[in-house]
Parts: sequence; structure tokens; C-alpha cells
Amino acid sequence: MYAVNNPLKFVDLDGQDPFLCARPLGGDPNSSISHMFVVTGASRPGDPAATSNVKSWGMKDSAKPGRGKTGRVDERTTNKQSAGTNETDKKAWVSAGQPGSSTSCTPIPATDAKVEQSAGALMETKDYAALGGPFGVNSNSAAQGVANDAAGKEVASPGDRKPVGSGQADEVDFDKDQDGKPDPKGGGPVQRIDDKR
Repeated sequence: MYAVNNPLKFVDLDGQDPFLCARPLGGDPNSSISHMFVVTGASRPGDPAATSNVKSWGMKDSAKPGRGKTGRVDERTTNKQSAGTNETDKKAWVSAGQPGSSTSCTPIPATDAKVEQSAGALMETKDYAALGGPFGVNSNSAAQGVANDAAGKEVASPGDRKPVGSGQADEVDFDKDQDGKPDPKGGGPVQRIDDKR
């Protein structure tokens, strides 16, 4: 399980590689669509010591039902769209790497600190749209955006399910200098390294 069973391709010198993970949407193992999340501080996929480092995104609570922004969600999130998402992601994380698990993970080629910085700098200003696209971004847009931003290139989405909304990862804004404005998009388009989108 170390280096995701591929030590020639993946190297994790300090045993604390961050991961981009995907679980089947709605908990249905037969679903063709995935929901993605990010984990830091893990020694391997499913490392229970990293459960508190599972980062989930979805629709933030809003005064107007169904009109939230995309952002980090946790156990305090109450809206119908994203309540329970973080808890479900934590359970999916612990199952990763276990026989029969439907959760897939891929290493993010960046340090935990870089991933934490990107996750903390993601601006929660974009409208949430369950399917992403022209109406806004979603949890997959945010998770993929954090992974791509930290790595400086597109990170392959894990598993074979469609990560609907991950194609809008470049629509997610970051504010690392904390000036309240989106950071400039760097170096042209992100290099695509898989063709699942």
C-alpha cells in the first residue's frame, strides 16, 4: 500500500504524502460518478491517523436555501446538499486500500504544507452547482483545484468514475497573499494528464 503499490512511479520519502481521493457518489458502489476529497498527513491510503485531515468541499450553508457558495464543509454543515459530506468522506478514507473498497486515491505530487496552503487559500466566492459547468463549481472542482494548485499541474483524478465538475477546477480562485482578491492564474493553461473528463 506504500506508494500506492507502485514504488517505481510514486515516491513518498517522508511517508506523509497528500492524496486526492474519490468515492462513488451517494455511497452507491455502482455509481459511475465520483465525489472527490483531499487528505494530508497520511502514510498510506486509508491511514486512520489522517482521518482528521480529510478536507471536504460542497455547498456552504447560506441564508437562502439552495443558493450557497462552494467551500469547505464539515460536521457543522447543515444544508441538505452537503450535510454529512465530511463524515462520509472520512469513512470512505478509512476504507481506502482495504479489500473491496470503492474509494480510490492518487498521490498529489506536492508537500502536505503546499496542499494545506492551497486548501486554506481557496476562495469561497463561487456559486455552488451540483453538476458544475456554466452554473458554478462543485466539490470536485474544489478538490481537483486544490490538488492542481499545490502540484502546479493537473493531478490525475483517482479511479474510473467520472468526477463531474473537476473540469471546472481552473474556475476555482485562490487568495494566498490574503489581499481579498483572486491570485492571478499562473503560467497558462494547466497541463492535462488524463482523458477522463
